[in-house]
Amino acid sequence: MKIIARKNSGIRTVQDLVGHRVGTITGASAQFFLDETLLLAGIDNAKVTVVHVSPEKMASALAKGDIDASVVWEPLAYRAKQKLGTAAIEVPHNKIYTETFNAVILRDYAKKNPGLLIKFTRAMVQATRFIRDQPEQSQRIVATRIKKDLPFINAVWQDFKFGIGLHQWLLTTLEKEARWAMGRQLILAKKAPNYLNFLYLDALKQVSPKTVTVFY
Repeated sequence: MKIIARKNSGIRTVQDLVGHRVGTITGASAQFFLDETLLLAGIDNAKVTVVHVSPEKMASALAKGDIDASVVWEPLAYRAKQKLGTAAIEVPHNKIYTETFNAVILRDYAKKNPGLLIKFTRAMVQATRFIRDQPEQSQRIVATRIKKDLPFINAVWQDFKFGIGLHQWLLTTLEKEARWAMGRQLILAKKAPNYLNFLYLDALKQVSPKTVTVFY
């Protein structure tokens, strides 16, 4: 997650967001990150004007001055900086939130195909090992596959941590996100579920047991 602002907005720190229009994808992880960042900085989020902007229009909205700053993930942040050039500034923050990519499967399918899930998990672990050992070749493969140039891939690559795991902090993050969504009235639930019941641990425990740090 990154905070990109226009230099002429005067925004240099998180505290400077007060009184400004901040574009983000409301109801998504970007707004969750923004709210948590403001909370950590002791800022009432009511003092920041949050504007919903669709991802594909974020860079243009920032460039045209419709918003003073944007809170987005990569590669949206890269595109915003590319469009604004020297007029863009990245606002430092405490990196209180790490976005994860989670593999999700139907419960019945998992019960019926444990061997296949072990193969899938093993392939993912091998892939991340290849990425760490051969970063340049990995970037070339990705650039070719998604039809992007290498400078673009390299720019966003640095912000990713490649690894497979099921960690306790994922559960606490999901619980915090659920409470945030309830507080924002984005969902009708009154309490967060026990997310441990939604984790499939068997495959990773067999393939790479040290990467499972969930308490159960």
